[in-house]
Order: sequence, then structure tokens, then C-alpha cells
Amino acid sequence: MNSEEVSKTRSNREKRKKLSEGFTGMLEEEYDRIRASGKTVKEVIWESGNA
Repeated sequence: MNSEEVSKTRSNREKRKKLSEGFTGMLEEEYDRIRASGKTVKEVIWESGNA
């Protein structure tokens, strides 16, 4: 690999990491919201499917 390819690979890896961290944060917030409602995740999924 030349230095340009290495730089591009590193840049793509950093982008994927940022996306992953963002999605993880969103999931954690949603999970916290569900738990605060007093319901289980299963109950919320069931309700959303039957809405």
C-alpha cells in the first residue's frame, strides 16, 4: 500500500468509528428512555408493532 491508500484506509476507519459511536449513543438514549417508562424493551417493541 502506498501512503495515499494508507491515509484513505485510516480515514475510512475513523469515519466508521464515529458512526458506530453515534449509533451506540442513540441506542443508549433510547434504551434509557424505555427503562424510564417502566416497561421492558419487549413490551415497547410489541406495542410499536401493534400500533
